[in-house]
Amino acid sequence: MKGRRYDEFITDFVFLALSDCNLKNLFDEIVIHFAIPSSRLRLIALLNIFTTAPSFSSAAKILPKHPLMLHLLYSLFFDTSSTAATLGITLLVKVLPFLAAHARHDLKAMLPKLLAILARIMCWKERPASKNEADLDETIDADFERELECETNPVPVANPDIQWARLEMSFRATSLPPSSRNYFTMLYYLFPSNLLTFLRSPAQYLINSGVPSPYMETWDHTFNEDKIHRRSKVNLIFTMFFSAEVKLILLGFDSRTQLPSCAHSARRCR
Repeated sequence: MKGRRYDEFITDFVFLALSDCNLKNLFDEIVIHFAIPSSRLRLIALLNIFTTAPSFSSAAKILPKHPLMLHLLYSLFFDTSSTAATLGITLLVKVLPFLAAHARHDLKAMLPKLLAILARIMCWKERPASKNEADLDETIDADFERELECETNPVPVANPDIQWARLEMSFRATSLPPSSRNYFTMLYYLFPSNLLTFLRSPAQYLINSGVPSPYMETWDHTFNEDKIHRRSKVNLIFTMFFSAEVKLILLGFDSRTQLPSCAHSARRCR
């Protein structure tokens, strides 16, 4: 399988993912192409589709220890493409329940990195495109746009031990920040105590975890903790409300009136 051209591999990806092929070999080849920024976005999208395949539960047992998992995390640590980050976070939300079921110990060891990614997503800011639709034909000064993006969403420099070709954002359209809400909710349901401890002091939690920072900066100089605290409050309110709604439904309560559904039936019979 190794050594095929990217277009040939993409053509066979869905067939290979749905077949009884060697999933490790499939992941090996994905890693080869994933290292190329121009290929990364499409591969993340295809991996999202792959999570719906019946064979993905078997793949979840292999993924945590495979280099592909680390590549996915690196993409979320370093890439500045908001589209790639959105797809990457969506992929993690789909993958985490499988890992919880089939690779619990690997998932727990991965938790500090998952929380660090949450911090980066919550610190992401929107930067409007500098060109109007009418000006799309004009030449964009990529260096100037890149400088503006670095000021809006500064990404710490990668540790020199990590070799990573960054997927840069597009400067042709408004850059909407990736949402952290679903990812936050998933982490809350899987690791509520760890998440809340992390939110109290993100940098100290990561330092205490003993996981080295992937950046040149240390953890205590990486993220804006005030912004993490503000956004986590909004996410917590949503998560708590959603959790309460689910509990009411399971208990047979009508969330609009706070009355049990059986009480409605009884009232109508009077």
